[in-house]
Amino acid sequence: MCDLAARALISKILPCWIRSCKGRFIVISFINTLKGIAMKLRLDHYNLRTPKIQETIDFYTSVLGLLVGPRPSTRPGAWLYDRADVPVVHVSGIDISNPQAMKELEAHLGAKDLSTLEGSGAIDHVAFDGPDFAGALAHLQHLGVEYTERDVPQLSLKQLFVTDPNGVTVELNFRQL
Repeated sequence: MCDLAARALISKILPCWIRSCKGRFIVISFINTLKGIAMKLRLDHYNLRTPKIQETIDFYTSVLGLLVGPRPSTRPGAWLYDRADVPVVHVSGIDISNPQAMKELEAHLGAKDLSTLEGSGAIDHVAFDGPDFAGALAHLQHLGVEYTERDVPQLSLKQLFVTDPNGVTVELNFRQL
């Protein structure tokens, strides 16, 4: 959280956005790293617009262990929460048989050509940090989920890559201490 002096300083360097999240204010600052101030960001969520609603929910709950939780909408879809109770994946369901829901979705997120929604589209991949590489690997093997494994020794990092039902690549990072 920025105090008033820090907010004033940051706002002179680059914009500072404040938004409410579960009653707390989170400050996301894009700071000029060339001036020696570090950028601090975290993944809040990403949104998938998909007609594969249940397949997508099943993938993220069974493969990644996310949980379906409260969502401030009656449109088709779900919010999927991590173990810290943060809604990190928003599934915006497309139901072309329900014109009213389609109208509401387009009013909320804007119109999209349905043919562009397969694969990652503009998203190359989405990454999550995880604590237990061996456990995650065993879990993927147990479920029969195809994965790619990569070591990044320069960063003391092991990675697993999986693909969700919409063709989006999901990167799982495990820091080796």
